[in-house]
Amino acid sequence: MRGQYKTSFDFNTEASLNLADDPELMQLMKDAGFVSVFLGIETPDLPGLIACNKLQNTRRSLLDSVAAIQSYGMQVMGGFILGFDTDRDDIFDRHGRVYSEERHSHRHGWPAASHARNPVIPALGQEGRILDAGHGDNTGDKLNFLPNMDAARLLEGYRSVLKRIYSSSAYYERVKLY
Repeated sequence: MRGQYKTSFDFNTEASLNLADDPELMQLMKDAGFVSVFLGIETPDLPGLIACNKLQNTRRSLLDSVAAIQSYGMQVMGGFILGFDTDRDDIFDRHGRVYSEERHSHRHGWPAASHARNPVIPALGQEGRILDAGHGDNTGDKLNFLPNMDAARLLEGYRSVLKRIYSSSAYYERVKLY
């Protein structure tokens, strides 16, 4: 398609991780000029995926699915959430591992990720745990919800994940792998 119409547009989109199950669609996307896809991965933690109703993410290998999508020339940006009520203290290390040690065995890289500290908003609203609407600033020192985990620990862990995955060496290694 792209060669047929000779367009110079690049397209980006958002999809579910189960995009990796549809080679025909991924080929059509590649042919049309899609260069990146945002995936709502949310968490590497099974109870967290169930809590946010991301059941399609529970039935597949995260890294194999990302590698399949990347094999069609599309950069994957993963969207992750920290602060689910189901998160244990090791969740920060587990988020960081998705981008570091585990990727080497799959030989793929994720140049970018988006982490947020906002768990499932409707349930929190019903429980009276929303402090304010939020401001889109995922780098500040203020939570917009009352977490189950100690708030200071959540902020500290959140910063540690960002520091780990966006250190110069970790970031450039992912770019080289991609």
